[in-house]
Amino acid sequence: MERYEHHMATLLRSLVLAAAACAAAGCATTPPANRHASAVAARAHETVAARVARIFRYQSRVADALLDRYPLREDFVSADPALVAAEARMNDQCAAVTRVVVNSLEGDSPSLVQRLFAMRSLHPCERATRRVERLLGTQTQASVLAVSGRL
Repeated sequence: MERYEHHMATLLRSLVLAAAACAAAGCATTPPANRHASAVAARAHETVAARVARIFRYQSRVADALLDRYPLREDFVSADPALVAAEARMNDQCAAVTRVVVNSLEGDSPSLVQRLFAMRSLHPCERATRRVERLLGTQTQASVLAVSGRL
């Protein structure tokens, strides 16, 4: 019994020292000097759910800008072929993210497989959305960052 108590005391001491080291390391960090670095640091610490929501809002704003530019389907068909292709790719790349968000909004809990697909498609979705935004020549990403307080 004494050996067990000694082992537990050693383990508890190690945990306390590890917690103290983590706390000291957290206090030693300094905030980034400029806004861009601050936004990058904030993104590094955001949760997966927050990132899914942020990218979904970004993609939605770019899609809205696209609809504002081409309100009728006939207008969009005559648009720049690169923009049409980029929009199709954005829809394809963002399908898993959209599905998870819509399920959540409807009160359903997305399955583990759906969440994994969404996590896997976050970067490709954001990249495809950025391409559409560039082709549109809009500044929706800056407005999303300003609204979310990251700019």
